[in-house]
Amino acid sequence: MKFTARQPILSEGGSSRGVSDALLVPFRQSGWLFKAFVFIGLFYLSLYPIYSNFEYGVGWEHLERHQEFMAQRSKFYNPWQYRPMAPLVNEALYQVADHTIFRVLPIERLFAKYEPVAVKYFAVFIAVRLAQMLLTFYLCWLYYRQLNLSPVLIGCGFLYISLAMGNGVYHSDLSFNTYYDVIFYLIGGLLILRKASPYWFVPLAALAAFNRETSILIPLMLLWHLVDWGKPPFRLGVIKTLKLEIALPLALASLAFAAVFFAIRAYYGQPPNDPSVVSFNNDWFKPGWAMLFRNTLHPFAQNEVWGVVTFLPLLALLYFKRTSQFLRYLFVLILTFWLPVHFWMVTVKEARVFLVPTVLALLPMCLQLLEQMLKNEWMQQLVSPTSQAVADPKPGRQSANPLAGE
Repeated sequence: MKFTARQPILSEGGSSRGVSDALLVPFRQSGWLFKAFVFIGLFYLSLYPIYSNFEYGVGWEHLERHQEFMAQRSKFYNPWQYRPMAPLVNEALYQVADHTIFRVLPIERLFAKYEPVAVKYFAVFIAVRLAQMLLTFYLCWLYYRQLNLSPVLIGCGFLYISLAMGNGVYHSDLSFNTYYDVIFYLIGGLLILRKASPYWFVPLAALAAFNRETSILIPLMLLWHLVDWGKPPFRLGVIKTLKLEIALPLALASLAFAAVFFAIRAYYGQPPNDPSVVSFNNDWFKPGWAMLFRNTLHPFAQNEVWGVVTFLPLLALLYFKRTSQFLRYLFVLILTFWLPVHFWMVTVKEARVFLVPTVLALLPMCLQLLEQMLKNEWMQQLVSPTSQAVADPKPGRQSANPLAGE
């Protein structure tokens, strides 16, 4: 069957990968030197966003902000104080390392001019961020392979992800909760594509809510199959019936998220009445029309957003129907909720808030389009010349088609 430009690419979770699997053969047959080169490349791709946090962001302020959180006096109380997972994990790891590793390897002696406690804390911070980056790349590999993307294109996607994360560092400390958010959404996508039990979304939603409130859309990922996409572009078609096997885990996951969300706010309470503590009550940070106008019209804000998403949303919108059904649903979910909520409520100069939609939907949609273009080109090179030779072979010469004699 000839592969046409408008034919959708392979569906999610399929076992047939064709060219994609063929491109894995050199890696599988290569020696340890090439594999070590790949790992070193991933290591440097992981280091670049961390470097950018310190060089162009405010990574050096992270210890101060961490200590403010532990004292329940976060400068931006709402929402920073209500994102407890990352600082509590970091504090636990620091306490363990301080009583074990740092007693055997006194790392503070290597940086004698700095405060010893700060050196040990930042050693833990950098180690955790590096682990986050490597885990993100690993989950992206699994997620993109489930979408039937070739290893070469996934590698190109890794380059884009590293650069996007390195660009989205305006007013950014090490932003652990943002990268945990990316990880949780990738896990949700993998659960869908691998057809795992939808009840896995219950603990996932609870844990993600403990990290950051933007994970509220994770339970809604369960609804991706309810839309009939068999209509012309931009017409969603008929909404299918929600069955109990999806409705029940969806309700449980939503309740789990809500329970954690409100429990955190009940525990930490309202922001203290202190001029040094800033919240959404401050006029500059208050959501509304003023925030929307600043985000939409301010050129600096648009440049920061461009540094993360570039042309990906435009390509995904133009070639919407040529991508897979799951990614189309995520794209609609982003346009409906993620994009307007963030433009209304927060300053988009902190463009790292768009890393989740970029990694989860926008980038793989564009990689699918590129894969489709490459397969079209390869199919034309492989099929067209042989078809012409079989149809009209020159007299006295052997047919160009090796199967012509069968």
